[in-house]
Amino acid sequence: MPAFATEEFLSKAIHMVPRDTRLMHQDREWIRKTTGYPWPEERPTVDDMPRLYEEALRYPALRPGHA
Repeated sequence: MPAFATEEFLSKAIHMVPRDTRLMHQDREWIRKTTGYPWPEERPTVDDMPRLYEEALRYPALRPGHA
């Protein structure tokens, strides 16, 4: 991943609302099975998302341009 894709960068680059985290959390089993990313059992907050995205981008299936 590019060095600039840090938690700080992502916190400024993405906009999330609680509904987004709720929907993603409801699909956590799909996210786990499809990507291998260990989505947390507890629903993350909007503030948690930049950190989760930074971690998740290490998984090839979640990288932009991955087919």
